[in-house]
Amino acid sequence: MAILIKKIDADSAAEAAGLKENDIILTADGKEVSEGWKVSKLLKDNGNATLVCVRGGNQFTTQVSGQSLGVDFIYGEYEHPVPEGFKPASLKPLAFKTRYALGRDMTFIFSFLGWISVLGGIAILAMKGVDFAWPSITLVFSGVAIVQIAQIGKALIDTADHTRETMNFVSRKFF
Repeated sequence: MAILIKKIDADSAAEAAGLKENDIILTADGKEVSEGWKVSKLLKDNGNATLVCVRGGNQFTTQVSGQSLGVDFIYGEYEHPVPEGFKPASLKPLAFKTRYALGRDMTFIFSFLGWISVLGGIAILAMKGVDFAWPSITLVFSGVAIVQIAQIGKALIDTADHTRETMNFVSRKFF
């Protein structure tokens, strides 16, 4: 896990430490970094942090001082050690690697099971005919309901995740 610096604010602690856009932060004070707010919290608590970063495939260490880093992040997966010919664009977005990963996985499983139920109901109706119409229709409607519930759950999880990211951004900018 790592975070990619997308934008650096002018006159920020990150700029003073020599960080640049597209640098990748691997660790802060020896701890792997997966979310930008953790680096910001470390700075607020300690006033400084030692960051291990990657720029253009080369790993380096820098000291950051201040109360706020002053950067915008993109979260991603990154492998140690630095691969030969690494380019920041090869970072994969962490769409499913957040604190809500289990919830997202569960909604996918329920949605999948719902569609299996729908297909099973249609298959029973096709193979057994109208004698099994009511069980088939019940299975299809149950499957559709399960898929809808799973999609609502996914929407709620996405909203919670985006709200958390928005609150992190707002707290970093205004507090």
